[in-house]
Amino acid sequence: MANLYDHELIQELKKCATACEHCAAENLKHNPTGLTERSTRLALECVSVCRAMAEELTLDDIYAIHLRPVCMFICRSCGEEFERLAGIGSYCGKGGEACNECAETCQQMATKLKASGQECL
Repeated sequence: MANLYDHELIQELKKCATACEHCAAENLKHNPTGLTERSTRLALECVSVCRAMAEELTLDDIYAIHLRPVCMFICRSCGEEFERLAGIGSYCGKGGEACNECAETCQQMATKLKASGQECL
């Protein structure tokens, strides 16, 4: 069973995955100037990692701790990319916000777990 801190993170991970999936779909659908293949691939990678992390936390699997730094890195990278593209499509701006919030929540949860003496990277 996931700990109290992880429930909030699971919600942020799901929100981020949904926003990234939507942005990737819109990128593929509209493909306006400036929306690159890299942006779409990054969004899909973010979806994959966020869903994996949420699933691991739901299962209370010991491997979730190892996904946390990867998840933070991908969410931050994706958030930066979406912010860069925000002027092109509003869906990218929302995706950037969700990614940045997810990375921040992930960092906060890691800090709380460390302060409580629970094992954390």
